[in-house]
Amino acid sequence: MTPRSDIVNRALAAISAQADIVNCAENSKKAVAARLLYDPTRQALLRAAHWNFARKTASLSLLKAAPGTPENPEAAAVAWSPEFPAPPWLYEYLVPADCQQIRTIAPLLPGASGDAACAPACTILPRRFVLATDTNGQGQQVNVVLSNQPRAIAVYTMDVN
Repeated sequence: MTPRSDIVNRALAAISAQADIVNCAENSKKAVAARLLYDPTRQALLRAAHWNFARKTASLSLLKAAPGTPENPEAAAVAWSPEFPAPPWLYEYLVPADCQQIRTIAPLLPGASGDAACAPACTILPRRFVLATDTNGQGQQVNVVLSNQPRAIAVYTMDVN
């Protein structure tokens, strides 16, 4: 993998800057600017396209299920509350920590043990979803996926350093 300082020095050369940096941790103005801009720029570039090297598939962690779903059958006759996903969605999942952009949501196939296991001829149709913000059990804001897909997996662009 190319060191950050090499990438920063290439950018400095592209704008005809006079000096290079030795390390991104140094206290020069150029290194300070690189520390401020490098990660947001890298993350924006990861979200700009569906890069194969950054593709990841993972099971989503269920945070909430609507009343009457198999995951929440006892609450079938209960009115909506913040303990349930926002209507009209049935499920709320936590966005993976390393996620930059969700590409699609699909069902976890029966018999799979955590990842999507599918015969080569199998076609998985993407499911509708929206991204939102909610609070977790500790009252902290978290990014969530709202979907009507039970046992969902996500194909997403992961944060690659």
